Amino acid sequence: RPAGPNHRRRAWRPGVLRTQEVLHPEGGQPKARSAGLQSVRPGRRVQTTGSGPGLRWVHAAVYDPSRNCMFAFGGQGPRPSTPFFNDVHRLDLTTLQWSQVTTTGVPPTARVLSTAVLNGRSDELIVFGGLDNVIGSVGDTWALNLSTNTWRQLQPHARPEFAARVLVR
Repeated sequence: RPAGPNHRRRAWRPGVLRTQEVLHPEGGQPKARSAGLQSVRPGRRVQTTGSGPGLRWVHAAVYDPSRNCMFAFGGQGPRPSTPFFNDVHRLDLTTLQWSQVTTTGVPPTARVLSTAVLNGRSDELIVFGGLDNVIGSVGDTWALNLSTNTWRQLQPHARPEFAARVLVR
């Protein structure tokens, strides 16, 4: 439809993850708001408990239907000067309780804008690409075994030139 004085274009904005709040579906920059889970139905908030990841954005998150939980990886704090993260947090969607996942092995570098998918066959969280604060755009692929919580780097057949936000198997 043509742009006019009353036409508003919605731009994609990353979601925001808060210690007591999970992914606001409309995304946006972090803002001071009350804690809770913003559901797909606007206006309904659900309180969470536990040790969550704190206020962060440009992270990757996946839903695990076999465990009925969400895993969140990486991201950055609320200000450009805050560090990047490479930690993993789990939100149990039955109890709405956060916990940090203690991992072993060599983890991926701390990063933002990575893509994550769940491989149900191998029970792994696959993390691809993103931006780190050392070399910039990274095109590496990592797997976190969700049974043993062990990281390993995967060796894809071709290295992408740019770490896009799409992961296709």
